[in-house]
Amino acid sequence: MLNSFNASSVVTQRRSHWSLRRFLDRESSLGVILMLPGALLLMVFMAYPFFLGIWLSLTDSTIGRIGHFVGLRNFIDLLSDTIFHQTARNTFIYAMVTVPFKALLGLGLALILNNRLRLSNIVRAAVMMPWIVPTALSSLGWFMIFDPVFSPISWLLKSLGVISKNINFLGDPRFAIASVCLANIWRGIPFFGITILAGLQAVPQELHEAAAIDGANVWHRFLHVTIPAIR
Repeated sequence: MLNSFNASSVVTQRRSHWSLRRFLDRESSLGVILMLPGALLLMVFMAYPFFLGIWLSLTDSTIGRIGHFVGLRNFIDLLSDTIFHQTARNTFIYAMVTVPFKALLGLGLALILNNRLRLSNIVRAAVMMPWIVPTALSSLGWFMIFDPVFSPISWLLKSLGVISKNINFLGDPRFAIASVCLANIWRGIPFFGITILAGLQAVPQELHEAAAIDGANVWHRFLHVTIPAIR
């Protein structure tokens, strides 16, 4: 009786072992297992704060006070808030200026780096510096550049006789949005450039050679071969 029980126990263990092995051998099952830790991290650090922010936007909560559910009252109040109107306008200008400039200048940088340059690896590392530098350090550098007293831009313009007094770049509404856009463009160009460069290097060279044989010049090859391939 004991032997038969032990034998059945061994058979059960072997069956469970093979079932687990078959489960792990499936690509779909293995993918779920490998993806699970990352998904949990995303849920904790991204999904939870996101949904918590949505919930808080529907309450009258403040720092140190839980608050109560108020529905869409906060959003309705925003429609008559002049500060919100100014913020939305500045955000629109910021996006409409920075994104096209970063894309166009990044494309130009990618076209330059795509050529067989001497010391191309060093050049690529150099152009990535604005993106690699920590945000805190780059922000500090731009604060010094836009300083109302010691700004090198104001010093240069005064030396050339263009202006008579220093420019308050971040304190003057006429220059504040332009200054912020300039700093963001400087930081974003390398990312756009390297991303577009990866697409350029994936374009088969045979396509350019075939277009050149057919009589297409550099501009036509760029419009009808390069751009469609990296889009």
